[in-house]
Amino acid sequence: MRILQLMNRVPWPLIDGGSIMYYQYLNGYQRSNCDVSVIALNTSKHYVNELPVALTNIADWHLVAHQNDVTIGQAFLNLFSGKSYHMERFYSKPFEEKLISILQETTFDTVVCETIYMAQYIDTIRKYSKAKIVLRQHNVEHQIWKTLAINESNLIKKGYYQLLASRLKKAETTLINAADGLSTVTQNDSIVFAQMGCKIPMHVGPLGIDNEVIQRIPKSDPIPFSCFHIGSMEWQPNIDGVTWLLKNVWPKVVANNQNAQLHLAGRKLNAQTYLPFTQQVFVDGEVDDAHAYMQQHQIMLVPLFSGSGIRVKIVEGMALGKVIISTSLGAQGIPYTHGQNIMIADTADEFYQCIVQLMNNQELCNVISKQARQLAAEEFSQSKIIADAIAFYQNLNS
Repeated sequence: MRILQLMNRVPWPLIDGGSIMYYQYLNGYQRSNCDVSVIALNTSKHYVNELPVALTNIADWHLVAHQNDVTIGQAFLNLFSGKSYHMERFYSKPFEEKLISILQETTFDTVVCETIYMAQYIDTIRKYSKAKIVLRQHNVEHQIWKTLAINESNLIKKGYYQLLASRLKKAETTLINAADGLSTVTQNDSIVFAQMGCKIPMHVGPLGIDNEVIQRIPKSDPIPFSCFHIGSMEWQPNIDGVTWLLKNVWPKVVANNQNAQLHLAGRKLNAQTYLPFTQQVFVDGEVDDAHAYMQQHQIMLVPLFSGSGIRVKIVEGMALGKVIISTSLGAQGIPYTHGQNIMIADTADEFYQCIVQLMNNQELCNVISKQARQLAAEEFSQSKIIADAIAFYQNLNS
């Protein structure tokens, strides 16, 4: 099968959920003997100077440089346009022209638009190709901003978030039926899109974990009583979650156990932001090897209160045998059992109680670690997930 993927960014380095998701599918396609080409916006926000061999070995790449930084001027002008600012930030005329050139030169069986932001090029794809088009939605994007608006106390921000959510919902509602098939990463998201009026065939394709790679990662004894959070601080739900954790949970944990440590890692993590929270808090910033970093620490914290889709870092953490505490929203899309393969906490007190319980009960940690690793291996096998995705593409073409 010949596949063309449209990406709104270059998936490198592999330090956040979006990049990891893109890479795992690309790698899976290549292992399944698919001929894969990628056209990607090389955005100012995630600019890559040179593609690594890890990417060039698995696909034929076409990059188009694109300035997509959020600016006050553009955001202000957008208020009067009636259009989604999110969608506007990922439209590029040079990208569209390069896309046309690729489609004229090569015949593809399937074109995969990664996220709603790439779906705005579907009309162009239809004009220059007979390939079946799949829209892969990693989240229900407007729901993220709707939840952020609900949780925001600043009235000006709340109103702006509501506007962003409303316009993004309009774009999603319009474009989900523009493709030939829709692929989501959780069953919950499929249900939401169906309620929004999706009529095209749907498929659930979560992250696939390469168990052979996971098994080759060196194991190490974690720092005693160490908790950690790893995630991009360019994503507002992560910012809000970490801030909530530091204000409402962590001081109580340290009061209970003076040896407790909280380590924070991720892209655009500014240590100055967390100066007020210095009590046993270590800001490690962007790390070179996320897996090695996760192995150094005992308890993974995912305090997420907005978003949809699936949290890639939780799946990876489970595969590594990490003991994880998350909210029920953060763990959605994962067939977990509370207390067996993960701990679920939706309030500050529940989070505190779970952290203290795990720090004081190594036997429970060992049980959850083992069960988490087993769940990841059984439910998120890359080979099975990619095979299902390719079968979905083939059915669209039959």
